[in-house]
Amino acid sequence: MASNYPASSYNYRVSIFDGSNSPTISFSEVTGLSREYNTVTYRHGLSFALGYMMIPMEIKPIKISLKRGIIVNHENTQYLVEWFNSMESWQRLGFVQTRDITISLCDGLGNSIVSWKAIGAIPSKLIGPDFVASSQNVAIESLDIIAKDLEIEFQSPSN
Repeated sequence: MASNYPASSYNYRVSIFDGSNSPTISFSEVTGLSREYNTVTYRHGLSFALGYMMIPMEIKPIKISLKRGIIVNHENTQYLVEWFNSMESWQRLGFVQTRDITISLCDGLGNSIVSWKAIGAIPSKLIGPDFVASSQNVAIESLDIIAKDLEIEFQSPSN
């Protein structure tokens, strides 16, 4: 395969980090990898001649949807349930337990080509699966998260 050949967008992995643990969960669809700022239009005394200015303000919350996920071991299931349930106790604890989530696009060998890191993410919605008797995996129909920021990291090609 040539090094400049376009990478397939279906070969990626999702890892959730909390500082000590980092389970990887497979999802068949990830949407919302965008970064956007709120802006303010500033008109000053010479705007009639020089035009107005657009000033970027704070970053909008990043809303990411992870769809059709498969969890194949009990530890990852428990990790995800504990993280989601921690949202209920934030008033008692006085803070929200955030996680960093990395979505990595991989080449055919499983090496990361580009990674998107959602920083300070919290879960906002979890939709369970349709129950099918022939399936043995624990599935997630959709997990929606909200993050504070989004970073993109490109890995250098290995020769």
